[in-house]
Amino acid sequence: MSLLNDVRMGRGKEVIDEVLSGERISRELLVDRFLKGEIVIVKNRNRKNIKPLAIGKGLKTKINANIGSSRLKKVLLQRRQVQMQLWTFLQGET
Repeated sequence: MSLLNDVRMGRGKEVIDEVLSGERISRELLVDRFLKGEIVIVKNRNRKNIKPLAIGKGLKTKINANIGSSRLKKVLLQRRQVQMQLWTFLQGET
């Protein structure tokens, strides 16, 4: 059963409580907007260690930043390889 169906039947209190802990909105308004489709609640039932997240009208803005660390890691690795090659050259081992 989906969270939407649970909330319609008066269940899902735990998930709503978890969402409310990070927002400045009343329970009634959150549930109303959720049922209208103005708010979505992201929650994977199979992942117990992840807190549910509400996104939508009247809620805090959520930002997901990807700084591209994999590219940075590649550049740093290449730089390190050049340093090692230079060191071995200076040691006369090439």
